[in-house]
Amino acid sequence: MKHGFDSFMMLNVYPQRATDPRDMHVTMDAQLHAWNMESIAQFVGGRSLSVWAAWGTLIGKRRYLPQALRDISAMPELVNASWLSRGPRSKAGHPHHPLYVRADAELDSFDLRAYLARL
Repeated sequence: MKHGFDSFMMLNVYPQRATDPRDMHVTMDAQLHAWNMESIAQFVGGRSLSVWAAWGTLIGKRRYLPQALRDISAMPELVNASWLSRGPRSKAGHPHHPLYVRADAELDSFDLRAYLARL
């Protein structure tokens, strides 16, 4: 059990898989985004969860990704969520992707509202 958790479920800001971020949709697919939002809502189900913010600097690769994150953060199902990040933030303040965080880095509070205001 690491950091007080025994498991995690990964949720995506935008649910498109691409090995290279340049292969992601140039514009947001509204149906895909709506499906992602519904999937997150069903998973969360109003539970109070800890959410590990770990999207990394890729959030800046497509103009629609910050809006997708804003939409997710505004979901009523996440009103009681506690947001965390692990390790230091990037120079631009983004929470690092797990691939770029030291194994011994601790989880700490992540002020999502302040982050979104600067994004």
